[in-house]
Amino acid sequence: MSRTSPLRLLQRHLEGLYRTAAQQPVERFVIDDDTRGALARRGTIRARPSAREEVYVLDEDGGLALAVYIDAASRGALERAGEDGTLQLEAAGFADFCVALEAVSHFVLLAHRAAGDRPVTQLELEWQAEVDKYLAARLLRWRIDCGPLPAVVRQALFERFALDRALNSEQRDRYQMANRCAMRYCDFLERSFIAERRFASLLRELRSFFRAPQSGRLHRVGL
Repeated sequence: MSRTSPLRLLQRHLEGLYRTAAQQPVERFVIDDDTRGALARRGTIRARPSAREEVYVLDEDGGLALAVYIDAASRGALERAGEDGTLQLEAAGFADFCVALEAVSHFVLLAHRAAGDRPVTQLELEWQAEVDKYLAARLLRWRIDCGPLPAVVRQALFERFALDRALNSEQRDRYQMANRCAMRYCDFLERSFIAERRFASLLRELRSFFRAPQSGRLHRVGL
């Protein structure tokens, strides 16, 4: 029996968490550096050279297609996390793992909305990815017990992160807004569900949030 790819493991984790219909395996849409460069030279995509992950929506034969780019270091961290057929995190590679997780998070939300012919905003995509990183740190297994959520991980996600200098002001504002919204929402999840181990209620809340439009998400965090 062939081993399930770590990318597919991560996709199944998110699809199971949010109880979404299974989509095409994300690895079928992954492009390497050479393909990304060729698409950028043809003007098919607008690639940010410094980006470590990006998901591109392509116009293909009158329809839409996705292309997923993840850099080598992040793919390596994901391979280590999934090497035994499960997803187990390690503190040293968590930042790189999060880059791969962000790409898969974008893919899952985009595919879900496309299947229902519903729009999705860039703010929603970035916000969802930040929530998914927090949930990975909080709910997935760590190879060495780091406690329920290492303080350094929370700080890295919400307090001590650095934005790509190549981002324009609109992009920087969006990333900062997504981070603030995600921090508020994750604090709400921690207080209301996770700390009290109300995991059935947590799943119901997460699945409702995943399907909510941007206005409903903003209402949840008082904005």
